Amino acid sequence: MAAVTGLTLIKRFPYRGDPNEEFSNTYHLIDPPPGDDASWKLVAQDIWNHEKLIHQGTVHWTRAYGYDSDDPHAHAVWSWDLGLEGVEQPGTMAIGGTGMAGDQAAVAYWKTDRKNSKGKTIYLRKYFHHGIVSVSNVDELDNSYWNLLGTFAENMRAGGPSNHGGVRARGWTANIVFASAMLHVTTRTLHRRGKRPLAHTMISSA
Repeated sequence: MAAVTGLTLIKRFPYRGDPNEEFSNTYHLIDPPPGDDASWKLVAQDIWNHEKLIHQGTVHWTRAYGYDSDDPHAHAVWSWDLGLEGVEQPGTMAIGGTGMAGDQAAVAYWKTDRKNSKGKTIYLRKYFHHGIVSVSNVDELDNSYWNLLGTFAENMRAGGPSNHGGVRARGWTANIVFASAMLHVTTRTLHRRGKRPLAHTMISSA
């Protein structure tokens, strides 16, 4: 196991009449794990400041979890319940249009300089719900939304502004050679799992 910064952001959005359906995105970041509550909050807020630009105002950031290990079974060492504190933050995307169905998703991706055992390029991908589709072709993203998603991917590369060193894979490092977004809409089935269990010992978020 190695020390790696992992950060999960939980968002809620309306889905099938439920205003509190949730989806999450987990990032692994190049810079070392923060050492205290204030530092974790700063990292989480910085990443959300990038992510909020690709979410409609009906998507709210409600919780965050921090990890300090590349162990796939690692427990969170930090958490922040924004909903409990009454400080949930909505998305700020300014464009409107035809919204996706709940299980549909947009994909931001990062092409790495590594290949798998079959010689194929390895990509990092993140899936986002509640995006905007094209009016003329609902199988594709709205062009303005697609551009925003591509900008988000680029800003999360190494060396980007306020991104804790940029995105990386959990268990290994690689150079990001290209960042963009898929034009076509995909699917990502939502599974309600309730709140993540907290570790027995965590940095306080009070």
